[in-house]
Amino acid sequence: MKKPFVTLKNGRNHRCFTRNFNRLVTRAAGQWVVIAGGQIVQIGPKRTLKRMVERVKAQHPDETPLVAPIPTDQDLQCIL
Repeated sequence: MKKPFVTLKNGRNHRCFTRNFNRLVTRAAGQWVVIAGGQIVQIGPKRTLKRMVERVKAQHPDETPLVAPIPTDQDLQCIL
């Protein structure tokens, strides 16, 4: 059985993503964000995602980071 995406430990990471969503879409649309410790730790293109996650896990070994794509305006228009 898979772990739930949002757990008590990464709930603060999810809140960070939600709080900063508009800023992320404005400044980094189309990239990926890695959040740990309730803070945005890394932002970059998909091709660097593995390296970004490895760095964050080294900095926050007891935490599961939140990793998410940052949608573009076009992605958001398709949702609506």
